[in-house]
Amino acid sequence: MPFQKPSCLALILCEAVIEDKLTNNKSLIGLFNQVQAHQLPIIHAKMCIVISLSGGHGKVPITLKMSSLSTGEDVFQAAGEVVFNDPLSVCDLVFELRQVPFKTEGAYAINVFYNNIPLIERRFLVTVARGK
Repeated sequence: MPFQKPSCLALILCEAVIEDKLTNNKSLIGLFNQVQAHQLPIIHAKMCIVISLSGGHGKVPITLKMSSLSTGEDVFQAAGEVVFNDPLSVCDLVFELRQVPFKTEGAYAINVFYNNIPLIERRFLVTVARGK
């Protein structure tokens, strides 16, 4: 079968994911684009990353990485395999991160890779609330 990388259909940040055990349908709660802190550094208590992939063949190696765009420092990285029984199927991956450290204000990126080939990038901001 010819080489074909999977497609990333979605990459979403949210506060929580509720999964129905009967249908495997997911409800995403509290979607966000920004983490706001009173001061830095902070430890963000919990965040979820939801990734939807399609077009894969068999076992597909995937890497997820979160990093600061201003410093290049990695905040989080995970690697594993996604199994596609059918290239038309959609695989939803949910990563629940706890105690996520953010040292600096600015833009951060979440990247998904297949064999070191970028599939998608999702940016979000970390800001400090300024008094009035």
